[in-house]
Amino acid sequence: MLERITWFRQSALRWRDDQLTVYIDPWGTGDDALPGDLILITHAHEDHFQPDEIERLRHEGT
Repeated sequence: MLERITWFRQSALRWRDDQLTVYIDPWGTGDDALPGDLILITHAHEDHFQPDEIERLRHEGT
């Protein structure tokens, strides 16, 4: 299970399985990050909520 979790920085995580990609507080994910099916934000501080990064990670079904 741990191999499915990627830590980016501070509270920014990605969890993947065969069908779903979930980001929690995405920040510093890099330009080649996979699109997210679900993006969770814990609160609106800048180290947890990055609107530009969320826009880059989202896709039509997010």
